[in-house]
Amino acid sequence: MIAFIDDHRGELGVEPICKHLPIAPSTYYDHLAKRADPDLRSDRARRDVVNAVSKLAHLAELKVTHPCDEQAGSRGVFI
Repeated sequence: MIAFIDDHRGELGVEPICKHLPIAPSTYYDHLAKRADPDLRSDRARRDVVNAVSKLAHLAELKVTHPCDEQAGSRGVFI
């Protein structure tokens, strides 16, 4: 919904769009503020971002191989 409002707010306005969607204008503006300034996010939300980045970094270290690849290492992830 946020992306839809972002895409159409210039031509329609936020409030008229929100009248037809299950989102309050204040919720939309709160989301924009948190997107612009991550320090406004809750501790939980900031922790979730850190955990997601950590998991992505770990996955980037793994070697992705095919099961038929004879050179697959012990850290390989089979697809």
